[in-house]
Amino acid sequence: MKTTLFLSAFLCSSLFVVSCKKEKDNNTDNNPEQMGPQPGKLVHYPFNGNVRDTSGNSLNALNVYNIIFEADRFGRPNEAAVFGSGPNNSTIAVPSVSAKLSGLPFSISIWFKTADPNSSQALIKADGGEYNNTSGFWLQLGKVGPGKMTFGFGDNSSLNETAINTITTPALFSANNWYHIVVNVRGANDMDFYINGEKNTSCSYAGTATSMVFCTQANQLIGSFGFHPGFTTFLNGSIDDYRVYNKTLSPQEINALYSFRP
Repeated sequence: MKTTLFLSAFLCSSLFVVSCKKEKDNNTDNNPEQMGPQPGKLVHYPFNGNVRDTSGNSLNALNVYNIIFEADRFGRPNEAAVFGSGPNNSTIAVPSVSAKLSGLPFSISIWFKTADPNSSQALIKADGGEYNNTSGFWLQLGKVGPGKMTFGFGDNSSLNETAINTITTPALFSANNWYHIVVNVRGANDMDFYINGEKNTSCSYAGTATSMVFCTQANQLIGSFGFHPGFTTFLNGSIDDYRVYNKTLSPQEINALYSFRP
């Protein structure tokens, strides 16, 4: 009887240990930098020497053109992607985010720096490359004025202002400095632009589109707007920790992303 009780207790204890260990092994991504605000994260490219999506949705890069890696904002080597480092333009094509994001609301978070904040450059175009209609969303620097940053979305109906809705910051950026950008998108003329953890209240809106529609035949582009002559702009700089969420981020979540230190 004692032997039976002992074996039963031993087996129960063993099962408990195995069960706990298995649960712990499944939680492999406990790096606070990788997790950040976890609910609603659709893509995350930390650019730690590669172009893999660490969100769990496996939207890894399809094509990489003329990309190298350099030290990130903390000085850690090979943990930020460099665009335009050579004589040729650079871009990264990743799978369409439209498979995970159906519309509004949403938000993006990205770190960047540039050698020339006054020239027209593209950081993000999702999903990009089309030139018949303006669709998806984009983040550009210097498009509407030196040093100004614009975020916009399009409804895929035309190239006119009736097909877009944009928000633009004042000229706030200087060369070769890292900046953290968050854009919350709730609807037309209802967006927040955060720069280095602070909401900018001096932004201006343009366009009258009220919905976002993707060009589903296109990929998401990082570091460029497209490939068509007259429509293409490229980034001359670096990008790190690019994320997309299917929700807007709270001030506390934005501060957590900006204030993170390894």
